[in-house]
Amino acid sequence: YKINRSKTSVIHLGVEQKTFNIKNKKNYLLFVGSRSKYKNFNNLLIAFSKSLYLKNNYKLIVFGEKKFSEEESFLIKKLKIKEKVFLISGDDTLLKKYYLSASLFIFPSKYEGFGLPLLEAMRFGCPVACSKIDVFKEVGGNACFYFNPEKINSIKYVVEKALKSSSKRKKKIENGFNQIKKFRWDKCASNTYKEYKKIT
Repeated sequence: YKINRSKTSVIHLGVEQKTFNIKNKKNYLLFVGSRSKYKNFNNLLIAFSKSLYLKNNYKLIVFGEKKFSEEESFLIKKLKIKEKVFLISGDDTLLKKYYLSASLFIFPSKYEGFGLPLLEAMRFGCPVACSKIDVFKEVGGNACFYFNPEKINSIKYVVEKALKSSSKRKKKIENGFNQIKKFRWDKCASNTYKEYKKIT
């Protein structure tokens, strides 16, 4: 927008600081939220379908309100993973249960404004695999497994690598608990208040 940087401010969103660490994970991957084009959901489906390891050992839970579109349903059927992909709808209480039990949370977006689900997953002790884009690297720090969202093989390789190493997932969970400390709602509110004070 060609606005002078001196006239802009960045205020990070926050997440509740109470953390959870569930050791008994279930064999499913978790995708949360909208599946519109930039969310890169189709590439995730294709990557999942190309991995014998994932298909033989894991399910893909898609948490969201919208039913699969005709295009999505056709792709899932074409990739022969209909028995492995499940759409779940519900409130935040149900979503929390899925975060707590998931082996891995996957966020394959090609771009985002922030990426609050990354922090939510970290808070609930869910290891994260996500796109290697600037905003996710800023929010996720050293607490995520990163892949190239444009490359199917990168998604497949990184997700497989993460799931095959419990020690690496444990380390990412620990890093996540430390990472969310940087993103507090009281800090968000305080910084927002300071910005409003400058213009009143």
